[in-house]
Amino acid sequence: MSGLMEQISTFAGQVALTFSVFGIGLIGAVLLQVWIGTRPLKRLRASFAAVRRGDAEKIDENLPSELAPLALELNALIASNKETVERARGHVGNLARGLKTPLSVITNEARAAHGPLPTRFPNRPRSCACRSSTTWNAPAWPRSAGWSASPPKSRRLPRA
Repeated sequence: MSGLMEQISTFAGQVALTFSVFGIGLIGAVLLQVWIGTRPLKRLRASFAAVRRGDAEKIDENLPSELAPLALELNALIASNKETVERARGHVGNLARGLKTPLSVITNEARAAHGPLPTRFPNRPRSCACRSSTTWNAPAWPRSAGWSASPPKSRRLPRA
């Protein structure tokens, strides 16, 4: 009976050692599979970072079939965002040019004025503050201040 117990104990030790080696091998195989499987995601993340830094214009589309549609949609989003920013820059430039002319006229008149500025332009701050951003419906140039030209009575500005 003791010989049988000794054989059972030896067998149990060998089975435990075999299962331990097999378990460690499986854990290593899973880690390797996860590491290899996430490489396309790491490439996608690196491509995002390159776009964010300005090193690239778009995301690399050479990805596995599971990630390629995502890259295509993100590139479309980047293109749309770029177009929106360009349009906004154009609008800002137009607004800056639209503001520069009246400010230049006011500056020139203020330099030429001999009296204090509040008596020279009594209605200017009120008329500028009440003006809508889309319609000019108030007279912009007071005739009493000696302005030679007046703007149109009502002028529609383009909407953004």
